Amino acid sequence: MPAIVANRYQDVLASNAIARALSPAYAPGQNFPRWRLVDPAAKDFFVDWDEATDIAVSGLREVAGSASDDPRMRELIDELSASSDRFGELWERAEVGYRAGIMHVRHPVVGELHLHRNRLSVPNSGGQHLIVFYAPGTPSEEALRQLRCL
Repeated sequence: MPAIVANRYQDVLASNAIARALSPAYAPGQNFPRWRLVDPAAKDFFVDWDEATDIAVSGLREVAGSASDDPRMRELIDELSASSDRFGELWERAEVGYRAGIMHVRHPVVGELHLHRNRLSVPNSGGQHLIVFYAPGTPSEEALRQLRCL
């Protein structure tokens, strides 16, 4: 299953090969909110881009709340505010928290996938977390098998 390790700033620190085959957003060094809000490819990848950006910003707001004096977090928020009207709209809503659920994406090779996503916090890591995607017993599970071969 695709798996990603990210830090409190939502930067991808590590990912497995199937995660990188799923999306360039999951390559180490990428930032989830930045990619979703700024890269035009994100609008093609996420079937419901509005929901995907809402989830990214509410997740960032969750970790930003405990990092209000963190200069790097402030820089990221300022950068996203300047580069994305959508970010400003969502940030003002002040919705907080990661939401587990199903992510609906459109992959250029294997087509549409419906993937369950879960985030697991890494204790004593300064905000690192593991995100896993899975699709047991569904057509999307077969699509993930095809991605492993890419």
